[in-house]
Amino acid sequence: MTVIMLSLLLKIIIMFLFLYLVWRNLKDDYDEMKIVEFSWLCVLFFFFGGRMFYGFLNWGVWNESILDWFSFIKNPGFSYIGSYFFVLLGVFVFCWRVGWKVWNVLEDITPTVIFCFFLFLLVNCIFGFNKEEFYYLLILLLTFMLTLFWGSKYRSFYWYKSGKKGFLFLFSNMLTSLLFLFLVILGLFPSKLLILGLVFFLISLLGLFILGDVAGSLLVLKKKEDGK
Repeated sequence: MTVIMLSLLLKIIIMFLFLYLVWRNLKDDYDEMKIVEFSWLCVLFFFFGGRMFYGFLNWGVWNESILDWFSFIKNPGFSYIGSYFFVLLGVFVFCWRVGWKVWNVLEDITPTVIFCFFLFLLVNCIFGFNKEEFYYLLILLLTFMLTLFWGSKYRSFYWYKSGKKGFLFLFSNMLTSLLFLFLVILGLFPSKLLILGLVFFLISLLGLFILGDVAGSLLVLKKKEDGK
């Protein structure tokens, strides 16, 4: 029980770290009260989504009582994939409701989201090693490092002509999905997740192509080469 409580305490600290980092990253561009509302909504969607996704994916694991679905300590079980999808849903819904530009918000919070997901998984691996979560941990570590590296450089990419915000979000999702697919092919993740990873990869790739006006950049490059 001591281990469980310590793990829970660390996760609560990570949660408040997330709230602080989101506020710090958005405070110069948005109303602070709305930022607080937004960040707490993300936290709520994170826990609710991860729990519901796990329950439906493993239907029957908590059928004794409806309260089992919300008893994190007594009945463990959580899907980080599900929690991520629900956080994205929360971001889109909130931005639509208050009129924020969703790509700008996603750009600003992407490193924070990756970092906090990484910390959650790190706590899990420290207090109860799980091979699958360890692989997730490695994927997020690599994604986080590359996201930070390219964060200040992508606007200089010739093929990303528009320079619009949203690159970090789409790039990190594309990279994560690609690494995820690689581990599925190696048999380290369940094969039933192959389609999910592939769809997310293609959506992220298409998003980069459209948002960055890649087609226009390549067309200009081709015209320059033809004119030589």
